[in-house]
Amino acid sequence: MKKIFLFVLMLFAFVACSSTQFIHDAKPITKDEKTVLIQYFPTDFEIDLEKALENNFWKVSVVSNKDTSSPSLKSNFAITCESL
Repeated sequence: MKKIFLFVLMLFAFVACSSTQFIHDAKPITKDEKTVLIQYFPTDFEIDLEKALENNFWKVSVVSNKDTSSPSLKSNFAITCESL
């Protein structure tokens, strides 16, 4: 009886562990998803950061410190400066 119970337990453990995937590949970012919001950076940093991202084919929307309006572009990523 112990051998049957042990066999069933081992069979269950083998089946449960063999069908599990532990590593999932992240899907690549598509061209349409390459949008970023830059917010609350000092102007000197903001301009350089915006140019660098645009040179790498990112669509950039900027919100400055004094701007209270909503960004012009719906973005998938945000880069925020809390303080310097």
